[in-house]
Amino acid sequence: MKNKELLLEISYKCNLNCIHCSSIGTNIEYKIKIKDISKLVNLDEIESVRISGGEPTLLDNLCEYVNFFYDRDIKIILQTNGTNKIDNKIFNKLDEIWLSIYGKEDLHNFIVGNTTCYEKARWYFGESITKIQSPVFNFPQIMSLFNNENIWMMEFRLFALLNQGRCNFALPIKEQIKIIKGFEGLSVWKYLELTCSVDTTKCNYENKLVLKPDGSLFNCASHKHGRTLCKK
Repeated sequence: MKNKELLLEISYKCNLNCIHCSSIGTNIEYKIKIKDISKLVNLDEIESVRISGGEPTLLDNLCEYVNFFYDRDIKIILQTNGTNKIDNKIFNKLDEIWLSIYGKEDLHNFIVGNTTCYEKARWYFGESITKIQSPVFNFPQIMSLFNNENIWMMEFRLFALLNQGRCNFALPIKEQIKIIKGFEGLSVWKYLELTCSVDTTKCNYENKLVLKPDGSLFNCASHKHGRTLCKK
């Protein structure tokens, strides 16, 4: 039965240096090989795959990964920082594109450690992008984008930060949840998708898989640094 989501972290190679990145300190020298995916994961159970990293558009053979899942009729979501345009060979094979944006230009560029990133990412605004994803701590800045960019009908995916990798400033999860709940009822609320770290009622632990570049397989991205944070 196809009812599982696979988060495929192909590699941790990236061209940015985001201050909250959870991939810092992981095995950046590895890249999961396509031939190993079917050995590690029962693809008959996979309904959708989120291709992530690092930054997946840096891979010169990203097309091969996309085709691998496309040929198996698996829904494909690409997560990107927006610094590279997507190859036309795979663009129409993607079901969704999730863009990481962290607020207005100056703040976004500060968070990612790059002075030109925001302007490059603007190429994705509009019909090209399905969702904008951002951590809870920056939600007020994300709201401000509604008045500055053509993203009125865009869906936002918000996630709580964990103190792992290079991030050591995250508030307790309960405090982060309190922040986002404080905006409930505003007109922007209908555009929000809250991940399980923000809305624990949506946790779907049994149907989630995460495949790391070194080939290790586990159920939740919160386990990346050897921590078990899911209540289940």
